[in-house]
Amino acid sequence: MSLDIPVIVNLHKNLNISKGVIRRRDLRSCSEEEMVEELSDITHARGIKVRRDEDKIQTVTVVLAFDSPKPPSRIRQGYLMSNRTSRLQCHRYSHGKDKCEKPAAFCVRCGKGDHVKRDWLIRIA
Repeated sequence: MSLDIPVIVNLHKNLNISKGVIRRRDLRSCSEEEMVEELSDITHARGIKVRRDEDKIQTVTVVLAFDSPKPPSRIRQGYLMSNRTSRLQCHRYSHGKDKCEKPAAFCVRCGKGDHVKRDWLIRIA
C-alpha cells in the first residue's frame, strides 16, 4: 500500500553546523567577509578582539563556523568553549522556565524570596 503524502524536510540551521578556532598572525589584516569568501565550507567568521584602554584590538584568534556537523580536517583548529546558556532568572544551567524549581521571586545574593524587592531581586516568569 502506497500513501502519496508530501513531506517537507528542513535542516535545523543551528544543529547542523560546527565551530572551530584558528590562530594565524597573517589573518589579522583580513576582514571577516574575506575569510568567508577565501576559505572553503566557512559560513561565518568572527575575529576575537580584546579591549586595551578605550581601543578594541584584533587578536590572532578567529572563530569559524562550518556548514557541516563535523569541521573539516584540513584547517588547523582548536575547540571552541562557548559560553553555556543559563536561565537568567535563576542563574542555573540546562533547563527552561517550564522545568525551573525556584519560587516566583528570589534574591540573587541570598537565594531567599521573602524580602522587599530591590534591584538585585529577580522575578521568574
